[in-house]
Amino acid sequence: MILRMEGVSKAFGGLRALDSVTFEVERGTIHAVIGPNGAGKTTLFSVISGEQRPESGRILFDGQDVTARPAHLRARAGLVRTFQLTRPFPALSVLDNVTVAAGAHLRTRKEAVAAATGTIERIGLGAYLSRPAGELPAAARKQLELARALALRPKVLLLDEVLAGLTPAEREPMITLLGELRAEGMTLVLVEHVMPAVMRLADRVLVLDRGSVLAEGEPAAIARDPRVVTAYLGEDSDDALA
Repeated sequence: MILRMEGVSKAFGGLRALDSVTFEVERGTIHAVIGPNGAGKTTLFSVISGEQRPESGRILFDGQDVTARPAHLRARAGLVRTFQLTRPFPALSVLDNVTVAAGAHLRTRKEAVAAATGTIERIGLGAYLSRPAGELPAAARKQLELARALALRPKVLLLDEVLAGLTPAEREPMITLLGELRAEGMTLVLVEHVMPAVMRLADRVLVLDRGSVLAEGEPAAIARDPRVVTAYLGEDSDDALA
């Protein structure tokens, strides 16, 4: 077990976004988090990554209680997240964006540039190496967000809807890459609405509904759970369980 949440709750005014959420993630697995809009998925990531503090409960990462640790120290320790709305430095090139992240672990700019270049090529952004990040198309911005996260050398990578807005053809290389990262020993936790990808990638699935854990288990069992199917009623066809 590399990540565990124990009884974590978070409220905004009178709205309880997370209600005593408990779950754990095994090292070297892909753990998907699904649920209808407003279920608390993004709040969950914000609490795990340290951007928001829970009101109760605790978060354990790699054997350490990190509940009170700020986000930048969690990232430095290997607990890294991406964002659904990408956050590059728009005026900097793709290479410089990733070099900034790589520099968090490397002592010289030369080392950081070399590491960043390798990550960019692996992600499939080599053709955009010198392009300002603000000029990238949507699919390439998603790739850049992932490249910057990988440059931080995560032990656990939190992926917030990394496939959202991509066409099926654009999704496929990303799905392949995520599978490769798991095979190399990286632990991935992904919030995702693209259910075919969840069914292909995830070792386990956590289902949130109104801030509470509705179900957790292997993907095939989750897809058959009538409570999960009911929670998704009203979602569009891309979000539906199938």
